[in-house]
Amino acid sequence: MVDAEAVPSGLMTDLRDDALGVTHASPRLWWQVPLSLQSAYEIQFTRGPRGFVPDAPTATTGVVASGASTAVTWPFEPLRSRSVGYWRVRTRVGPGAGRFTGWSEPARVVLGPLADEDWAGAQTLWASPAAGGDGISNAAGRDDWAFIRREFTLPAGTIVGGYAYASAQSPAGARQHVYRGWCNGTHIGVGPTRSVDAPRYEVHDVTPHLRDGQANALAFQCWTQTGQQFQALLDVFYSDGARVTIVTDPSWSARTAQSTLPWAGDLGSWCYVAPSEAFDARFDSVGWREPGYRGTDFAPPAVMPALTGLVPGGSAGIEQIEHRPLSVVQTAPGQWLVDTGRELSAGVRLSLTVPDEFVGTTVELRMGEQRDADGTARYQLLAQIEYRDVWTVRAGPQVIEHWGYRTFRWLQLTADASLDLSNAVTILEQVAPQPTQIGSFSSSDPDLDAVWNLCAYTLAANRMDLYMDSTTRERDVYEADVVVQGRCEMALSRSYDIVRKSSRYLLRRPTWPTEFKFLTITTAWEEYLETGDLDALAADFDLHVAAQGEKWLGPDGLINKEPGASSSPDADIVDWPDTQRDGYVFTTVNTVVNACQYQAFVILRQVAEKLGRTADAAHYEALARHLRASMNSQLYDASTGSYYDGVGTTHRAQHASLYAASHGVADESELPKIARWLVCDGANPVRVSVYGAQWLLEALFLGGRAQDALDIMTSRGASSWLSMMETWGATQTMEAWSPQVKKNTTFSHPWATAPLNVIARYLLGVRVVEAGAAYVEVTPHPASLVHASGAVATVRGPVSVEFEQSPSYRISVTLPGNTQGILRWPHAGHPLKAFTVDAPSGPLPRPNLDGDTVVVHLSPGATSLTANLPDAATHP
Repeated sequence: MVDAEAVPSGLMTDLRDDALGVTHASPRLWWQVPLSLQSAYEIQFTRGPRGFVPDAPTATTGVVASGASTAVTWPFEPLRSRSVGYWRVRTRVGPGAGRFTGWSEPARVVLGPLADEDWAGAQTLWASPAAGGDGISNAAGRDDWAFIRREFTLPAGTIVGGYAYASAQSPAGARQHVYRGWCNGTHIGVGPTRSVDAPRYEVHDVTPHLRDGQANALAFQCWTQTGQQFQALLDVFYSDGARVTIVTDPSWSARTAQSTLPWAGDLGSWCYVAPSEAFDARFDSVGWREPGYRGTDFAPPAVMPALTGLVPGGSAGIEQIEHRPLSVVQTAPGQWLVDTGRELSAGVRLSLTVPDEFVGTTVELRMGEQRDADGTARYQLLAQIEYRDVWTVRAGPQVIEHWGYRTFRWLQLTADASLDLSNAVTILEQVAPQPTQIGSFSSSDPDLDAVWNLCAYTLAANRMDLYMDSTTRERDVYEADVVVQGRCEMALSRSYDIVRKSSRYLLRRPTWPTEFKFLTITTAWEEYLETGDLDALAADFDLHVAAQGEKWLGPDGLINKEPGASSSPDADIVDWPDTQRDGYVFTTVNTVVNACQYQAFVILRQVAEKLGRTADAAHYEALARHLRASMNSQLYDASTGSYYDGVGTTHRAQHASLYAASHGVADESELPKIARWLVCDGANPVRVSVYGAQWLLEALFLGGRAQDALDIMTSRGASSWLSMMETWGATQTMEAWSPQVKKNTTFSHPWATAPLNVIARYLLGVRVVEAGAAYVEVTPHPASLVHASGAVATVRGPVSVEFEQSPSYRISVTLPGNTQGILRWPHAGHPLKAFTVDAPSGPLPRPNLDGDTVVVHLSPGATSLTANLPDAATHP
């Protein structure tokens, strides 16, 4: 029996919704099952870009008796280098013999070159120093730009696929892309982004832009101060099986920027060098990105040392998304203020028609996160970055746009008063788009909803090549940032590739703080729980071990080391900025450092068990047990429910206790006492940074102080998310609570998005407890909310929770297909016999009672629990 309407969905290959450039010839597979439990599956695969057309050769697994739908091993012959294929799946679901679903929509999988020899002789190019422009060198005496193009004619026929593979070196200096590419004048993407352990290439689908039987053009604008190497390959597939391949070689042409983009300094960061862009349209090679360009300023390229060992990117590609501004206001003659509506990482495009008499005049662009007192864009950011570019116009119609990106909300334009710029601006956002499955939240408290939306937008706007601390000042990756952003991303969207890549990147390039290094295993473990894919942990286990602080363990099992000076290798950090440490006293035995190490030992034991490394598991079990016992005997003051900052001090900063509670050091029976101590000073319950708030909120929920956590998330005090929005005008979460706390703060810092994952994990109470979201726990902590509803993303589909406490007392939980779980819901004084349960299979017997919670076992579909009492409306 086949249910043609019920089909699997959400297919992922190599943790990608659309697998352009998988990292393995035998990638893993995921799919989502209709609302039932799966008992078997069948997968089909067809090689070639045409997909499942009637005459396509198709391989099949046959019926496999298995409930697996996450991290399924590739069941066919390995993919071939530079190949395209499609797979689809159907599943058997339902009780007894069940029934088969219809076939899912096909999922594309593209594998690029696997080895150096697969690049079909592609050579590595750059612009020859003497090529292009008017021969004027820039002020720095060098030219880091290269404009590289190739025009070619494709045979007539039906094109069914076109894939461009491109790489360049090096993205490290600017911490962003090296090239921006076009096919026949249409933007196709940027790259390469930073790699984990080898130079990477990107894959761009150019199929819809190619023209059979006509001239075509590939064009790339490149910038870097190190490497200066570009390489590309284009495969064009035809319906008759033919393939045309274009590679970079001396037949391409190139030019330098010279007077088109003279060196005008960089953006001003001490962390990276990215160019200001003083574009002069009078020297532009008009039409160079399209076929038919007849300019004489391009010349044969320089052949550079070969790029070798290239690997596919392995994460979602960064795209250019065009936006119209929210408003464009002329504030004075020649002065225009552009409001994008929200802060984003983007470039600017100006589309102008300039009368002849204005040739050589300029348009000055100033971009900023805030406005100055006079209402203009503050282009000298608090983060010590300067966003100012001057573009010189030519006569006639023209389009000028940024190559790189800036992070801003406001744009100030200064031009000749006769130029009308009211409709000239397009914002070119640079971001990896979110997948289609996105979580949600709404409640009876509009302030809490506003905080959730702030965090959700911050995450959506900061999906870049890695989970950077900020796209403004540093553009770098820190372990603590990735813990918070990774948790939030996985709760908000069915997205795991950038989480994994960031975690693996940091293992190979750790940052300076002692305890941050211990956190990478946390992100890697939580990503495994979400995806069910153990491959990354297996490959990196020894690197995770090397990141730990075993060398500093003393006879009592505690880390004993000098705390070091901020920003020096292996220095303790506790919190950042340092003014947010609640007077923390650093000693050689640091409570926060040891709490982080304890959690890492616990997770390493769990990972070792999964990998079958029994000796390692026993080793970390013993280390964790010894460390925890010593912390609780030497550092915990049971009379107050608080931890000392370290051995040798009686000072008790908030951090010592909240880390011990949230990281599992404290005994469960002590958690309520610790949570009470954390908020005992009601006038100032937040004595931590926006990052430390992650662990403070967790400690409060774990200690039964849900209302205190809710009050913190909806506070309007100086240390609050609402203050970021209402006092400082932030549209993304900030690096610090305010510029008064950190004068060089950024307004685009995802490590401050803790409320989103805390709402998902504690307030809605959705936690994955078995790998691949096979089993979830739902334990809401509603506090005083009258009602709330939300969807928390999992790899198997969203887990939806909806509850209300007035006028009725009820909760409904919907699990996705192939997922089981348990609901624990406070009975709020209602007798157990008053509750009824409606489940996918119909009404259930009376639920169980565990202490002060009602316990219901969950299966796929909607399960609701209702207190059927006449006086339900009087529930407090």
